[in-house]
Amino acid sequence: MDKNENLEKQQFLRLNDILPEFMKIYRRGKSRQPYHINLIDELHPHSRRNLSENAHSRILAKLLQQKSPDGKFEILENFVRYLTEERSAAFGNIKVEKPVITLEKAHIDLCIREKDYAIIIENKANYAPDQEKQLERYIDTVHEKFCIGIERIFVIYLAHDDKFPDDQTLGKYKGIIEGRFSKISFREDVLPWLSDRVLPNVRLKDEHLSSALQQYTDYLKGMFNLRETDKIMNKELQEYIKEQLGIDNGKPEEGLEILSGKKDELMKVLNQFDLLATKIRLSYFPEWKKKLEKDVENYKDKIPHIINIIYEGTDNINNSSSLALEFRLGNVEFSVVLWCYNQRFHYGINCWYGSCDTKRTEDEAFVRDILKEFGLNCSDSAWYGYQYLNDDHYSVDDVYPKYMELVNKTIEVVKEKTDCL
Repeated sequence: MDKNENLEKQQFLRLNDILPEFMKIYRRGKSRQPYHINLIDELHPHSRRNLSENAHSRILAKLLQQKSPDGKFEILENFVRYLTEERSAAFGNIKVEKPVITLEKAHIDLCIREKDYAIIIENKANYAPDQEKQLERYIDTVHEKFCIGIERIFVIYLAHDDKFPDDQTLGKYKGIIEGRFSKISFREDVLPWLSDRVLPNVRLKDEHLSSALQQYTDYLKGMFNLRETDKIMNKELQEYIKEQLGIDNGKPEEGLEILSGKKDELMKVLNQFDLLATKIRLSYFPEWKKKLEKDVENYKDKIPHIINIIYEGTDNINNSSSLALEFRLGNVEFSVVLWCYNQRFHYGINCWYGSCDTKRTEDEAFVRDILKEFGLNCSDSAWYGYQYLNDDHYSVDDVYPKYMELVNKTIEVVKEKTDCL
């Protein structure tokens, strides 16, 4: 073990030594708090501290889709105005008219676009690490797919708090898009923007919107321990941290330096946690391939339309892996796919491998009921539809069984269609 590795291990062990007592104080403080209810807290599994990035993106997308009786996207306009005033004047060149707001399309967390501009929002609510040239690839996708000039593409890096993107993530666009790139955070931007600029301006009759905003802003306050009920607990936790780190109240500059250094160490630890979580998720795929081979063995003689199992091992650049069961029905080839990208599991029906790009309208009818039953949304020419298996609803152990539900339904539909021929 070299000197740097030994130092990192010592830093990790030191931080790890602090955690048991810290969490003891935290749990004790929470147990003493008065009654408080937040529906988001209650509806997502208690095994997770925070909502997933996808859940945050869904909420933000729904808010940005709000329209007034006269057709104005008031919250989106308010957001663009906030970015213009607080981050970069370049956002003032955006004119909101008839935006299309999409989630998880081409792996982009949230995208707002019209014919003459696009805003890419990369959500890092839970400190997910940056993939290799991730934002460069997203910019290329929007430019090529929607024919929007690079000079009209804006990028927002939405972090949990003060996490900054890796230097490499913008790739070739680092200097080019600089004025149209903004790093914002849930704590310093989204929470005060919604609390101070959006919520006070909601019409009295829009009670459901007002309620949703109150619940979400309260949830964000809880995520950062900023509720009034957290004050006593926060004081106890901070006193414990000062004691453990040797912070002297009489030396504020030294205290800030210690905290900054320890926070940097924590970020390195969290980054490794995420990388390890990705590695563990991808490690499931070889075993799932064996299970799929066994599960479909009995079908092969009865349904000759199953032609192949495609397994793509770990892609270390994109942190991805995939498994697909390929079918041929007439002249059309398609696949039922399970894949993991950037720690997220997805499943769907893909026509990338075959000829259905040119026959999509004609042949889509045979999968329409499947798409509806499983909530699979059409994305682009490579897909009939796919869905993200949200961590708030599915554990890793649920992923393969859910995929097999789609496989079995597809086999059933293919068999029915074949019997009718």
